[in-house]
Amino acid sequence: MRVDGTRLDLRTMANREGRGPLIGGRRHLGVGGSMVIVSELDSPDRAGINIAVPDPWITIHCITHGRDEHRSPIDQGGWLDVSDLTPWREYWLELDALGGIRVERADSDGTDYRWYWPMPYDSWRRIKCG
Repeated sequence: MRVDGTRLDLRTMANREGRGPLIGGRRHLGVGGSMVIVSELDSPDRAGINIAVPDPWITIHCITHGRDEHRSPIDQGGWLDVSDLTPWREYWLELDALGGIRVERADSDGTDYRWYWPMPYDSWRRIKCG
């Protein structure tokens, strides 16, 4: 996964070293007041809400502001700014089988605190075709 400051490139969310992206793969974001811990990528049967949290991959040090309470933390280019997330919350990222990235706060009721970023067709085609 590519990181630029406090932003995560969702187009590379499911990348694996030496292999193609993991469709259905999930990453956990643990948000504190001054840092965000991004997990390793893991399969949907081993990572998810009420399943398990993968091992940490990287820690991003930043002040988190909770702007996601009022707007999407994802820009049109597919970058998720972790400084926009709400402190002391957990989030999950998932590459779905339709070519989009789902971002959901663990305490979502299924309608609030969920965002979807549809991956551009050419990026999705490269993932599916290798």
